[in-house]
Amino acid sequence: MGCTGSPQAAFTGFVMRKGVIDLAVMAVIGAGPSRVVNSVANRTCNPPIGAFGMKDGAG
Repeated sequence: MGCTGSPQAAFTGFVMRKGVIDLAVMAVIGAGPSRVVNSVANRTCNPPIGAFGMKDGAG
């Protein structure tokens, strides 16, 4: 498995090899860590940013 080809071709190859059920399971598993990362970022990064007067850190 190299890094050649388009991302769409890689995704299509993955779906053809693993199947849609495996893709759905991986999406559910991937949602858990993203919630943890967002929670940690909101609790640790946003308060210092807010201290400088930025409401949401975006500007």
